[in-house]
Amino acid sequence: KNNPFINLSVQPDFFFNIFTRYTITRAKRRIVCVMSALERKKLAEGHYPVSSKPYDKVNYALLGLDKSICQDPFMTDTPLLYFSDGTTYNVWSVGPDLHNADAKIIYDPTNGISSSGDIAYR
Repeated sequence: KNNPFINLSVQPDFFFNIFTRYTITRAKRRIVCVMSALERKKLAEGHYPVSSKPYDKVNYALLGLDKSICQDPFMTDTPLLYFSDGTTYNVWSVGPDLHNADAKIIYDPTNGISSSGDIAYR
């Protein structure tokens, strides 16, 4: 018997949307974990690890985190991105558009599930 509430042919992008939302949530959780580790690092050393260029890849060993926590869920084998001048920092994921905007354009799901921008907390 067919269930009228489970008709997967109605929305072909149904699974893509669910997977993208799930990946966005994973990115946000990982960013929060890295932010927490950065705060612990600042408490221990008095400053955040300084970036040597406009953006660095998160150094999981320096922060005492597992490598998998620091991986950007949108990019295979690529860590989340990080910038710090020692007093402030920013951690971000490239987001669903897979383009690094240096956290200058923040992803907004109201512009569409695959809209441009990076996932970051400010």
